[in-house]
Amino acid sequence: MPPVGSLRTVSDRKVFRVVDVEKSALVDAVKEVVNSDLSSRMSATVAAREFYISPRTFVRRLSSFGLSYKNIADDVRKEHAIEFLEKTNLKVAEIAVRLGYANSSNFSKAFKSWTGLPPKEYRETILGT
Repeated sequence: MPPVGSLRTVSDRKVFRVVDVEKSALVDAVKEVVNSDLSSRMSATVAAREFYISPRTFVRRLSSFGLSYKNIADDVRKEHAIEFLEKTNLKVAEIAVRLGYANSSNFSKAFKSWTGLPPKEYRETILGT
């Protein structure tokens, strides 16, 4: 058995011992899980299963570092949204679907809360169009 606090791969899944795991390792592992299925908007309960721990333990461990699953997942979606807007010609509605939003309106509201600009305006500002 690996030492407490370590990360190891089991059948292509990250398993972490929730005692003494470092904050950055935990965040990286959670981001990897979110990235694995962006379009599904995976819940914290489902994400906890990926680590073979109870949802309560998962949430508690994130909380002990001042983190939440929602904030980490939103950060991942924000990073992808910015990349899609800056580097592709995908329509806002297509980006919304890829990131698991029910519609482009919900995505636009989230994006504006992250950046202060709606997606279309952000793209125009960045690309200078």
